[in-house]
Amino acid sequence: MQCGCKDKTNILKVQGNRDLVSPIWCDKCGWNIKLDELQISNELKSELISWNLCYRKLINPKTGEYIDNWIEFREQYDRRGCKLSERLQLELKEEYIIRFESFI
Repeated sequence: MQCGCKDKTNILKVQGNRDLVSPIWCDKCGWNIKLDELQISNELKSELISWNLCYRKLINPKTGEYIDNWIEFREQYDRRGCKLSERLQLELKEEYIIRFESFI
């Protein structure tokens, strides 16, 4: 796995974003990690992408403001992200430490 760190990192952060497909980041340098660089199942990759794309639903594209029920949305989004982070940790075993960062 490539990131911007001089030394290999083993701490990854799961955090949604609206601009990139992958919600996986190096926790040290902030580099976005491509899902294909990780030894995880295609099913988990698809679920992480799907979850991350939901981030875009938070903001009304016409106004650029948060949707009316953003608090409920955030809670559901974070619960799902936390569960996906746990699955990611299971699939990567002890090779990496996975940390989930909440929506806001």
